Amino acid sequence: MDDLTERLRRLQRAYGATRKTGSRACDAPEGVPASKPASIREQLERIEQRSSRRQAPRAGLPERARPPRLEEVLDGKEVTTPLGACYEVKSAYRETFRHGDHRIGAFRDVDKKALGLFCGGVDGLDARTEDFLFMDLETTGLSLGTGTYGFLVGLGYFREGTYHIHQLFLRDFDDEPAFLCHARQIMEPFRHLVTFNGKTFDIPLLEARFSMCAQPETLREKASWDLLYPSRRLWYDRLEDCRLETIERERLGIAREGQDIAGEQIPRAYFRYVHEGDARDMDRIVYHNAMDVLTMTALAVHIDESLKEKDAARTNLFSVGKYYEKQGIQGMGTEFFEAASSQGPSHQEKDRALFHLAMQHRRGGRFEEAVCIWKGLVEREGYGFVACCVEIAKHLEHRTLEYDEAIGLVLHALERVGPEEGRVRAGLEKRLRRLKRKKGTG
Repeated sequence: MDDLTERLRRLQRAYGATRKTGSRACDAPEGVPASKPASIREQLERIEQRSSRRQAPRAGLPERARPPRLEEVLDGKEVTTPLGACYEVKSAYRETFRHGDHRIGAFRDVDKKALGLFCGGVDGLDARTEDFLFMDLETTGLSLGTGTYGFLVGLGYFREGTYHIHQLFLRDFDDEPAFLCHARQIMEPFRHLVTFNGKTFDIPLLEARFSMCAQPETLREKASWDLLYPSRRLWYDRLEDCRLETIERERLGIAREGQDIAGEQIPRAYFRYVHEGDARDMDRIVYHNAMDVLTMTALAVHIDESLKEKDAARTNLFSVGKYYEKQGIQGMGTEFFEAASSQGPSHQEKDRALFHLAMQHRRGGRFEEAVCIWKGLVEREGYGFVACCVEIAKHLEHRTLEYDEAIGLVLHALERVGPEEGRVRAGLEKRLRRLKRKKGTG
């Protein structure tokens, strides 16, 4: 046993192992249960296995042909946490730095109240720029099962005129408690979390990993903006798709350098590193992740600009108005419906916006304005023809008592209803009977 203990101490000194030996587990931060300590022999096996991957050349290859080690391709450093050591890469950008068409520091000037309502349904009126944390995760797969790990988390934030990016890299699956502990320490001070598809993927996956390692979940406490959904509202029919790389190219003016790596190649490259110690693509993955973090910051700026510019050729203003209508923000919905009805690139889009604008007028008690729009749509047999007939008939029945004209509109609508629309036809026939009774002919 004494020989094993001495051997363990020598390996810890040689390869930077930081866990304590003996019967006590390493100290954990408050609220984090300490893990069960490994035996001396188990610790020896782990350290020797890790060191053989990082230090030894591959069998049968000369030294000059060995794969590069992590420390040779990444300019990072080992960080000690209460749960062990993890690896971190840091970078910093002046706020004047341009990522594509936008300055990173322009995020300070965005309308955080409007952006909060549009991106996350959360009012960001009182939020400071320093309250926001931009997060992107690289993972070993696309499922949310317990076998999927997040092995690189990129975190971007503003401090004192500088945009900082911290990237935590999971060198070995045994490092995950320390990796997550350090990530949680960085995340903790921020109130708002900004992601791209984080609502359905990054956040649930990271929370699952926190739970698997018996660490507190802190992400649920933060207001969350997922930029994927507002991007879809703005451009779902203006772009071929709303993938981040498409938005970069078509809306943000970003062209990534040749050192980037395709997202679908990332898990395979990481597993090659884990199993063979081959770190040749890890710098490309770290670059990819850092660009994603910067792009999210530029995208938030661009979404804010798109909402202010209301350019119907580049942005689906009707879709924006529909979102605000659904959220019960009638004033902003009306504003975008008006813009879409006059600037929309097609008659269909203009008419849809006009119909919903009329409904906004009706809800606001502006009945004459609403009827004027509905009549115009009926005359040119535009969008929502049957619904417009019904709305005008309601107005004539309940407000002006013009039963003959109301009956004519209902009959006109019945001519346009197909046999498969049974519920619509039944509703029209019921309205027709009631109008005839009121007129005294039913």
